[in-house]
Amino acid sequence: TPSKFLPALSGPLLYVAASFAITANTWSNPTRTIVGYGGDPLSFVWDLQWPTFAIAHGYNPFFTHYIIAPQGVNLMWGASMGPGIILAPLILLLGPAVVYNLMATLSLALSAWLGQLAIYRLVPSRPAAIIGGLIFGFSPYMMGHAWGHVTITLAFLPPLMLILLHETFVRSEEHTSELQ
Repeated sequence: TPSKFLPALSGPLLYVAASFAITANTWSNPTRTIVGYGGDPLSFVWDLQWPTFAIAHGYNPFFTHYIIAPQGVNLMWGASMGPGIILAPLILLLGPAVVYNLMATLSLALSAWLGQLAIYRLVPSRPAAIIGGLIFGFSPYMMGHAWGHVTITLAFLPPLMLILLHETFVRSEEHTSELQ
């Protein structure tokens, strides 16, 4: 029954809706408009596109002379080389601007959801965990970086580390004490 899963999905659905509401102006034309302003989002879109372009044309995906000519750039220093390779099929299907927009939009929701999961381990109230996830994923820090630094708003590692530490130390102690 779908209503059985609704409480568990209420947080993620709220976070996705909030993310799309915040970036709504982009989604009227996602192939020509990108989330954010300034040079960082444009640079990230270029970096996302480069690996698929380079491989298709027989170029080295980790170095380019297309920018900062004539010496070129070592792209291993960039933050989007990994996503550009991992998301290559999606980039080929939807285009780099749409993939960037999805990353920028859903990074807030993903971070909030993992924050909710981490908080729910410490607080037995689902509504409190949902509010905590909302505060984590849409904090002033996250909103300040949402307009140009998608690598920062993909802040799922801190709550994931908290979950792993809780599982390792707290839950393992609970299981050990139950066995004794």
